[in-house]
Amino acid sequence: MKKMIILFLCLGIAVMGFSSCGEKEKELEAKESKLGEELGEKRKRLNEVVRSVDELETVDYSEKLVEVNLKLDALTRELEFEKTELKKLSAEKREFVKKLEDYRKKYSMGED
Repeated sequence: MKKMIILFLCLGIAVMGFSSCGEKEKELEAKESKLGEELGEKRKRLNEVVRSVDELETVDYSEKLVEVNLKLDALTRELEFEKTELKKLSAEKREFVKKLEDYRKKYSMGED
């Protein structure tokens, strides 16, 4: 009889152990599920941050490109202005040289 009682006690303890293991397993599965959801949310937030950083970099590059284009336009205008001024000076020089040659012809000393 003592053996039977001990056997039933052991069996009861084993059943209680299995049920507590089942509860523990369910708790762990719930925690795992919750952690999986949190991880999914964190991944979504990380992806949003990465996208926003990519957009910022794109905006920065776009702003820099606009800035470079503006500088290039300004330099091009300056170059065009310099070309125009050079043409004016060349025309003035040709006119001056022509007047000088005419003056020399008109007032040459050695040919009188």
